[in-house]
Formats: sequence, structure tokens, C-alpha cells
Amino acid sequence: MKAVLFFFLFISVSVFSQSKPITFKASEENNKLVFICTNNSKTSYDVTLTLTKKKGLAGYTRPITKKVAPETNLVFASLSIKGSYSYSYSTSYKKSKKTKKELQDIAQKKKEAVLKDLAKINTGIVVFDKSDCPRCQRSTAYLLDNNIKFKLLDVSSNNENNRLMWSLLRAEGVTKEILTPVFLVDGKLSYSHEDLNGFLKSLK
Repeated sequence: MKAVLFFFLFISVSVFSQSKPITFKASEENNKLVFICTNNSKTSYDVTLTLTKKKGLAGYTRPITKKVAPETNLVFASLSIKGSYSYSYSTSYKKSKKTKKELQDIAQKKKEAVLKDLAKINTGIVVFDKSDCPRCQRSTAYLLDNNIKFKLLDVSSNNENNRLMWSLLRAEGVTKEILTPVFLVDGKLSYSHEDLNGFLKSLK
């Protein structure tokens, strides 16, 4: 039973570790069953491990929740083995809320990214950003989390930036409402992304 469970865990980790942000591995060490959680992403996650149908294991009474930092391995649980054992488990996870310091760091980095010289607008990645736009927030967070250089132009409180964005859009024949954010990637306009995550992953 133990061999079958370990083989299943090994195969699961091998197949899915590249696509899932959070993966688990269980192995025996010094008469203990140790669960290792791996965060494969660049974002902190709150992760919960739940064991069911547990027999022959001590040290677990209820679901365990821990915050797992980006790109780290964490000993999530260490259960004492009491003879022959068996178990089932499930996991769940969600992105951790940003700490006050992390939010301050993000605000500072966005401030530093503001494009001051419009002569450079056609080089690199430029984001026309709206402060009340969740998609814009997700986009800038992705760029920051993945250390992708970009320049920022606020169109919420800066009328000149807003007029510039719309002049570029109208030059391409756009006259109706669009989905923000609007990107300029080496001078090429991109907007209204149905698959925003896919577009962000294409940026380097």
C-alpha cells in the first residue's frame, strides 16, 4: 500500500509540477511521513493540506494551512508512523494577501516605472493603466512578479495620457469602448485581450 501511494505521488508531482503553482510530495524519513510543499510560482500562496481516511499516523488532528513563499520548498507536515499506515489527502490554495510592506513596494515600483520621456514610448513594454481597473492591477502585478521591465502611463488622472492612448487607438480605427489595459509593445498596440493571462505570459 505504501509503495503504491508513493508511486502515485511521484507520478503526480512529475507530471503536473510544471503546470501547477503548488505541488506536494510525501516521503518516509526517520519513521515519519513528511509532506513537502513546493511553490513553483513567483507568488505567495496560502495552502491547506487535508488528510482523510488516516490510519497509523500521529500528529494530525485538523487541516493544516501555511503561507508558502514564491519558488520555495516547505516542510508542510511531519507525521509519526505507528506501524502499518494508510491515508488520503487533498490540497487547496489561494494567492496570499499582500502585506503592507509588499503593497508599499509595489506602489514604489509602479512610481519608478512611470514613463517621463514620451520619446521612448515605442521601445519596450508600455502599459496605459487605470487605477480602478482590476485587469490593469493584475497585469502590472504579473509584470512586477516576473521582473519584466515596463513603463507606465496613468490614464485615470492624467488627461494627456488618456488623450494619447485614444489618439493611438483611433489611428487604428477604434471608436468604441475597449477592455483595458492597453499595451504598446515595441510600438505595436494591443488591447481588449480575451485571454489576458495568455497575453501576459507572451511578454518578456
